[in-house]
Amino acid sequence: DDRTGPFKAVMEELVPQTVKVHLRSETFPEATHLYDMLGREELDIAESGGVVSFDVDLGEIGGTIVAISPQEISGVAIDAPVAIHRDTDYRLCIKVVDPSRSVIRGIHPLKITVTDPDGQESEYVHHACADNGRYEFTLRPALNDPTGQWTLTVDDLTAGKSAVHQFELVSDRESIQ
Repeated sequence: DDRTGPFKAVMEELVPQTVKVHLRSETFPEATHLYDMLGREELDIAESGGVVSFDVDLGEIGGTIVAISPQEISGVAIDAPVAIHRDTDYRLCIKVVDPSRSVIRGIHPLKITVTDPDGQESEYVHHACADNGRYEFTLRPALNDPTGQWTLTVDDLTAGKSAVHQFELVSDRESIQ
């Protein structure tokens, strides 16, 4: 029909498949840990003769994003107070860490979710990138934010790791210890 053009090319439907990818170690010397970013999981790799090989599962959409990391991503750490006051700036620090709790080099995409005491997402939800394993941001609760137990959840969008931190939003400074 008209869609196949003058060469009568066959337009196939996308079919899920697994492909093997090969990278030269000299081209990517830090390819020690590879992650499927859409699946948010580490890929199994094999190295032989200066070539790193790994399988990638491609779904119906036919693609993925592979992240190369010099270190294993083992978790996310949150440095934040356990109690905060309304209308005050608090500097929060997030770290993407390896098994020894050292920060990981490179850029790491994150999703930061802050929920109020009723479990509703707040206006403080955002996406960010941890530069060389670190991301800092300022949280300044509004005067009309409800007091109570709030939850900060950080999701690493490369390896699927996450961390949760709870803090108490209090209305007066004397309540903070």
